[in-house]
Amino acid sequence: MSLTLAIDTATRRTGIALASSQNVIGELYEEGATAHGEALSRLASQLLQGVDRATISSVAVGVGPGPFTGLRVGISFAQSFAFALGVPLISACTLDVIAAEVSCNQEFAVATDARRKEVYWARYSAAGKRLGELRVLKPGDLTDEERWLPTAGDAVEIYGELFPYLLDPPFPSMGLLAARASEFALADHAPMYMRRPDAIPPVLA
Repeated sequence: MSLTLAIDTATRRTGIALASSQNVIGELYEEGATAHGEALSRLASQLLQGVDRATISSVAVGVGPGPFTGLRVGISFAQSFAFALGVPLISACTLDVIAAEVSCNQEFAVATDARRKEVYWARYSAAGKRLGELRVLKPGDLTDEERWLPTAGDAVEIYGELFPYLLDPPFPSMGLLAARASEFALADHAPMYMRRPDAIPPVLA
């Protein structure tokens, strides 16, 4: 049996799953926007206990958009794991994974918390295809038409008064990413930070 390990730390929920193309073997999640490293190590140990590493044929990871620190944790873990096993690394847009689970008969949006009172935002067709570019902005800077789109993602829980029509899910499904990783594969493995990190090292004279 060929399995894919999926990881995402782009939102405040750390997630990991193991699946074949037909069956989700297991998936685990933990809330906490500032403890991705500890959570991921703990969840991986639980999920992979007793699993023959030789059955893992690929590793999929959400590359954002997301805050710098959280993204770095998940991507570094996925890269190291894939390298150790000698298997391909598959990168996926976290918002695309959320959109793939949305059930909506019209265009909709996905918005996740970007902190600093901003959101990561993208528009999708009813079939879940991304329309236009990913954006990072204050939710109040969206047009009225954009805000009135049915919207999934965890930002709607924080800025609910600005998003009148709420959709599930709030977070990406790791079981879905693991089972359908090839459908989300990006050509570029670069993290989608979309802005400078909160903490910038001082420049030495």
